[in-house]
Amino acid sequence: MSFTVWSKTEPFKLSAVQESLITLEHDNKRLLLTYREESKTWDIDLNGFQDMDVNEILQLAFLSIFYVFPTLRTEVVLQWANIESQKGTLSLPVEYNELEGNVSIDRMSFWQIPSPWMYTRCSDWPLSYLPNQVIRRPKCPKPGSTLYERFIPSLNETLSFVSLDIEQHLQYFHEWQNKPRVEYFWNESGSWDQHHEYLTTLQNDPHSFGVIGCFNDVPFAYFEVYWVPEDRIAPFAQPWHTHDRGFHALVGNDKFRGPHRVPVWLSSITHMLFLDDPRTQRVLLEPRIDNSKFINYLIEENYSKRLEFNFPHKRAAFMEITRNMFFSCLGPRI
Repeated sequence: MSFTVWSKTEPFKLSAVQESLITLEHDNKRLLLTYREESKTWDIDLNGFQDMDVNEILQLAFLSIFYVFPTLRTEVVLQWANIESQKGTLSLPVEYNELEGNVSIDRMSFWQIPSPWMYTRCSDWPLSYLPNQVIRRPKCPKPGSTLYERFIPSLNETLSFVSLDIEQHLQYFHEWQNKPRVEYFWNESGSWDQHHEYLTTLQNDPHSFGVIGCFNDVPFAYFEVYWVPEDRIAPFAQPWHTHDRGFHALVGNDKFRGPHRVPVWLSSITHMLFLDDPRTQRVLLEPRIDNSKFINYLIEENYSKRLEFNFPHKRAAFMEITRNMFFSCLGPRI
């Protein structure tokens, strides 16, 4: 097994000669992870990492293990001789065992760490429940800003989500919405001016914003991300939770269609929404009921079909995934 894995700043060649030995190399840097069956720990051996922060080293090591063992359900324990001298700078949310001199984390917790994939987060606000509480929403992200970025080893490509900027992205929205296969489900074909007005209205809506998905910086998809309580799905989502999120999706660039890509971007946009606000416990969708291919993709990514219901313009499937379900199953596809 051999593929590329990125730290925050550098690409490393990962080689797993056997299940108990993982090697990472980049220029003069070399990281060796060796599994010890008797202690159930991974030993870290480093060379050339003097300029890399301890948190980045540990995250790279954990990431590599979870890449090689994506369904691992046990806690991963890293044994590193230098960890005691570095504990003062340890900020990664991992368990530090001072007695044993090791650090540990499980896969479910690891994939809920926002960095390095989230460039900006909409909220770090604490969760609170008060009678007649006013729902306060953080501002929508700055147009054109990168929200999420992650290297995908299975594709050898980088996936990113960028907040829609009308001037920069209108051309893609206009082209994609006028494709017959997109128009069939979205019903938003129209002129350049009509689409400009549509996106301007969206940009002024505090409950929703547009997102452009890119592979290696090439736009391939459009998403609309929204807060459920203020959306048309709210009456059917009872009891809704204050911080439920949802999204609409279309893949406009035909070069990036296919069953090998859908699980990647579908799990990643879900990942982004759960990381964006730690208070979010559910992500919901309402695809048209005859969009069976997309509904099946959602089910394969551990979404549940809760019910069918009628909007004025369509019959829809109510699709749901909880935070616990997402992170306890696979998390984002790699």
